Amino acid sequence: MNEIIQANRSKNLEVKKSADSRGGSMKNDTDWKNTAEFFKELKMRWIKTGPVDKEIHEELEQEFNDSIQTFFENRRHFFEGMALQAEENIKVYEALVIQAREAHDLPDAKMAFEISKRIQKEWKEAGKVPAEKRQPLWDEFSKLNNRIFSRYKRGLNPGPQMNPREILRKIDEMVEELKKNGSSAQHLCHHHSGQGDSGRLEETSDAKTKRGKSPGEIVSVFHGYYFRKGIPGKTGPQQIFGL
Repeated sequence: MNEIIQANRSKNLEVKKSADSRGGSMKNDTDWKNTAEFFKELKMRWIKTGPVDKEIHEELEQEFNDSIQTFFENRRHFFEGMALQAEENIKVYEALVIQAREAHDLPDAKMAFEISKRIQKEWKEAGKVPAEKRQPLWDEFSKLNNRIFSRYKRGLNPGPQMNPREILRKIDEMVEELKKNGSSAQHLCHHHSGQGDSGRLEETSDAKTKRGKSPGEIVSVFHGYYFRKGIPGKTGPQQIFGL
């Protein structure tokens, strides 16, 4: 009977030494998820293994448990550090959102765009934070930067604009047309001189008939309009457009 017991204890000792050795080799591993599962399974196998001689039991047990404790303490410190780092990273993201707000309110679209490019680069380089805390910040940050870019783009492409000289040319063409058509053209009239908006020009098909103005007089009325608008010097289209 003693021989059977001793044989079983020797077999148990081999199993536990093997488990202790494997635990020692994995105690500093940083694959937190898989290694945690490894130690849980190793611990269950240890418990299911029978006793060994009392002379070596305590020392072997202590060594095995030390390996397990080392791993789980390392894991705890790592995640605690991550939590602290995440808090610091959140402060970085919040600061970038504030900068985006300030850039958005700048009157200088180009300066706002340059700031936007810089802070977007800094955003990409900021550390990790939990998704549920990062997402609201990102939603506001991206919206502000999109608006900044749109304003800057509009400044680069303001759309078609008529050159002042082209406007002047068209005015001259209109005056010449009045001269050519005479009384059959639609003329510009001035109503209620000195009252209300006395400088307002109106188009009417029977202006020539009612007032008896010649084409030359119509041109004078047209130029008189500029005078009543308070444009100094020679009253004409050139003064309107600064040409």
